[in-house]
Amino acid sequence: MSPMSPRLLRPRAGGISTGQLRQSLALYLPLDETATSGNVTAVDNSGNGFNFTSVNSVLSTTGKVGNAREFIKANQTHLLGGSTSSLLAFGGGNWSLQFWLNLTGPLPTTVTNATILSRNVDSSGSFAAGEFSVALFFNSGVTNLSVNGANTISFSQFGSLLANTWHHIVLTNSGTTVSYYRDGSLISTGTRTGTWATGARHTVIGIPNTNAMATQAIDAKIDELGKWNRTLSANEVSALWNKGNGRSLVV
Repeated sequence: MSPMSPRLLRPRAGGISTGQLRQSLALYLPLDETATSGNVTAVDNSGNGFNFTSVNSVLSTTGKVGNAREFIKANQTHLLGGSTSSLLAFGGGNWSLQFWLNLTGPLPTTVTNATILSRNVDSSGSFAAGEFSVALFFNSGVTNLSVNGANTISFSQFGSLLANTWHHIVLTNSGTTVSYYRDGSLISTGTRTGTWATGARHTVIGIPNTNAMATQAIDAKIDELGKWNRTLSANEVSALWNKGNGRSLVV
């Protein structure tokens, strides 16, 4: 019998092992690369090889766990996934999405969207309606988190969001219920209606798509982005939050 990896034997946070947390992990971008100039690839650590290309120099910065990447709206910096695999779709099956988010600079005071992740990009780089995106919606000092598919679920309980502060965000889908966790706690749930598409689309981080809607890009640092093809439990979300310390799933 082959020995287990020492990383899988490390102490458990919240009583949940790294091996358990990696079950059905389709995409995991630790974003730990050193990227001080140029376009450094963001490497997928899930084992599926879904690497992301840096566009317009998404540079590294100090993250919540190791390094992170900083996205600058004015420069339209973004990470573009090369795969259109169904493993990365947010359609009919259960799924979970996590990331650490740190908004940089002053928060917008005018009505605007700021895209975190989008699976809306067709082969020409254009927006493909009815797919999937996660964005912040700023309106007169109020911040909503919007999950967009065949319908839009707007979580108005995003809460007090401070600039230059790390927040842990997890979205889970079970059946038609989408749950929103912030900083380890369940904040709200919403109902998914209609058929959320599972077409062959590219995933992009930091901007809605690659040739339009640049005004909806985001000014933020993002770290530890992962996508699972199962619904994470509340205990697993808490283990990823790890009392605000974050947790690496690198093996």
